[in-house]
Amino acid sequence: MVAARPRAYFASLAGPSQPPAAWRQRVHAARRRALLVIRVMVLLMAEAKIKSAPVPRLDKFDFAIYSTLGADWHRVADEQQRYMTLRDQVEQAAVALQDAIYAATVQMERPSPG
Repeated sequence: MVAARPRAYFASLAGPSQPPAAWRQRVHAARRRALLVIRVMVLLMAEAKIKSAPVPRLDKFDFAIYSTLGADWHRVADEQQRYMTLRDQVEQAAVALQDAIYAATVQMERPSPG
């Protein structure tokens, strides 16, 4: 059961007997107007289903490569091909090394016959 509060408590919540300062009233009114404008805009955008346009993303800059490199793009293409070949060789070597390490580990863990 909740205890009832005395009337004096509610009278103290009413605030001071003097009205608030004029500048407080002006600030409160301006804040309220601004919040109402924002609320109306949000409601209108939701009603009209207006969505802000996303910023276009450029994930690939292929279109700029040829214009930037000019006549040197053949040399860059050859260099990129060599890089791709080296990368594949490194990946194959890494896999072979992991296989060798695994095989050596399995051999060490296997008990010897006898």
